[in-house]
Amino acid sequence: MIVAGDPTPDTLPRIEKLVKEYDIRIAIHNHGPEDTLFPSPLDVLKSIRNMDPRIGCCIDVGHTVRAGTDLVQAIREVGPRSSTSTSRI
Repeated sequence: MIVAGDPTPDTLPRIEKLVKEYDIRIAIHNHGPEDTLFPSPLDVLKSIRNMDPRIGCCIDVGHTVRAGTDLVQAIREVGPRSSTSTSRI
């Protein structure tokens, strides 16, 4: 699995093409409230919901809490597209 830090929404279709072509998994990492693209795992999910299921979310627990997102809800909603990491809170 590849963890991507800051792909822009307009690059996601190209990433999806590579995921399909090379049968790889990628997880987009959320970066908390100061991140304008993906502060929460739910923001990642909004961008990837209709994409290949091998594109997921690396849920950063600390950043998720800092963004004010309910962590348990985020894990449930992201479901099988999730992986987790921790950052300093």
